[in-house]
Amino acid sequence: MRKLISLLAGLTLFLSTQAQTNPIEHMDVFLSPIQSDTVSFHLPQMLVNLNDTINVVTIEVTLGTSEGGTDIISKTFSYPVEGEFLDGTSYRRDGNLLYFNLGTYPPISSCYAAIRLFMTNGSSTSPYLFNIEF
Repeated sequence: MRKLISLLAGLTLFLSTQAQTNPIEHMDVFLSPIQSDTVSFHLPQMLVNLNDTINVVTIEVTLGTSEGGTDIISKTFSYPVEGEFLDGTSYRRDGNLLYFNLGTYPPISSCYAAIRLFMTNGSSTSPYLFNIEF
């Protein structure tokens, strides 16, 4: 019985350590088409699910036409500051879910997205990467 309790305590410690070292659980990127009478646009949107938000200070979001690229957008959001911004972007939170609208762009055939979190202690996560193609 004592070994089982030790094993469960060790597993709990391992899982909590994993959540602290990798706070990004999942990310989805959507390119929603917008059609007017004469022009087509894409509205890039991101949905990010975090394991933990306690130490998050800022969130860096990039979109590019190549892996690691920032030619579509590169923006840093302050974690506690939700809203719609003058550059056409918006950000809101619902618990551990983060929602980003990243502006309006001409049609994109593929894009590479990355998100990186910056923490209160000055550290940052590795970029969490996502690719979408049409």
